[in-house]
Amino acid sequence: MAEFAFRCVCGEPGHPPVLEEQPWARLAGYSDLATQWHASQASASLGPGLPVALLEQPPTAGEPYYLKVGQPFAARIGETFHCLYEPPLIALNGIYEGIDADIHAITLVRCRLVDGALLNDRQGVATVAVEAVTTVRDLLDGPVTDMPLPAGFWDCLLLRDRGVEREGPFVCMTSSLEGDEGGWAVFHDGPAGIDLLLYASWGHHHDHVWAGRLRMPPDTRLDQD
Repeated sequence: MAEFAFRCVCGEPGHPPVLEEQPWARLAGYSDLATQWHASQASASLGPGLPVALLEQPPTAGEPYYLKVGQPFAARIGETFHCLYEPPLIALNGIYEGIDADIHAITLVRCRLVDGALLNDRQGVATVAVEAVTTVRDLLDGPVTDMPLPAGFWDCLLLRDRGVEREGPFVCMTSSLEGDEGGWAVFHDGPAGIDLLLYASWGHHHDHVWAGRLRMPPDTRLDQD
């Protein structure tokens, strides 16, 4: 097949991630609802409710991998894109559940779409070649951006169902509205200040994550859920 292009049941196509929405970020990619990393093509091809084998370790550059993809994912054969790798504990249960054990395994991956096959009108299996990876440590070692927060930054983090989890210097905020929309963010609370590393927003027509290192305003409070 030449490309993946999924549509919502309402008919609207998914929206690709763009850096312009979060100008502080270095990378923009698809998050975990749009792309899921599997240990084999057979696992990625399984239907709902069947036991799957997710990829246990972060992908490495130069190797082929298999993703289960769905709306809002869109790409043509040969096209490159970024997407989020999460270890199985987080991929299955959410980042809020796995920050204590697996935060350093979260990776932004630049992929090239090599091949693909549709499973149905909502999902497919993508064969990708990994070209580069960016780890949480890479983000912490990268340059600090100091700019005002984008308009509406807190909107998806302060919805009805929200929580805050702290593990060492890392703080994870999650939020959702009855499962229809939501977001999450990972911060690093260090001696020099609080840095935003990962910021994700999801809804009916998007599922995106941005990565970088943004120094938060001095009055930022992360300990209230």
